[in-house]
Amino acid sequence: MALPLATRSLHCASVSPSFNWKWGSSANFWQLSYTHQMKSKTEYVKPTFLKQIKTETANFKNFKKLTQRWADLSLALSKENIRTARENNLT
Repeated sequence: MALPLATRSLHCASVSPSFNWKWGSSANFWQLSYTHQMKSKTEYVKPTFLKQIKTETANFKNFKKLTQRWADLSLALSKENIRTARENNLT
């Protein structure tokens, strides 16, 4: 099945050329491997959609990185607010 658009969220997605073991050469499609709802999936991507899929997977990886950083900073801020509140109540 060829994916025209990566409309679903792509968790840990990677795109790689497909290799045809039977004939020992690369086929005319790429594989999109990802995890969705705790299940690994592999779908085939036609070369005409490769640039778009690579852009979308790169964007999603950047999104994941930024949201992880946001969560880390949010937790640090919360801990600092609790520490400051405790210090103010003790003085």
